[in-house]
Amino acid sequence: MAYVLANAYASATIIQPLIKTSWFAKATKADAVTFPEEAGIVPLNLLIHTTGASGITSSASEGWSYCTVCVSEGVAGVTDTSIVYATAAPGGERRESGYYVRTPNGEIMYVLNDSGYSSTSGVLTVKRGALGTTPASIVHSTYLEVLCSLHLYGEGTGNEWIVYLPMPKDPAANFW
Repeated sequence: MAYVLANAYASATIIQPLIKTSWFAKATKADAVTFPEEAGIVPLNLLIHTTGASGITSSASEGWSYCTVCVSEGVAGVTDTSIVYATAAPGGERRESGYYVRTPNGEIMYVLNDSGYSSTSGVLTVKRGALGTTPASIVHSTYLEVLCSLHLYGEGTGNEWIVYLPMPKDPAANFW
């Protein structure tokens, strides 16, 4: 038997409660869920609970992805704080402010204002390099993940149970 000596460490500012849960009804395969009290979440486990005709309840893992908005104009520099977007889901998946978006290169930005939160296009006014991430250029047609909203695409409907880690509401926290 072989053993490995792990000597890698990471540190972060953790804000209580450490782990939270959410329980709600999923009506269709294409449902989305938004966490209005959270700036962002890290999903740990998603289960869909269904009750069959026999009265037996079964559980299955749920498929998910973060909701997205698509950048419609390139952002040249790492200090730009206005991001024009289109191709977003109309309303309900975002709110006017107070949430995080993440770029494919790992930068997290805190949304100070979303001018199109109730439509499919608008301008995000953001704080760059939130939660200890490094600002980077953003190009046209980049999809930004909305870290407080999830698309659920598993086959089942019924009661959904999500276990998640909430992200700090303070964008200056060193989370990563």
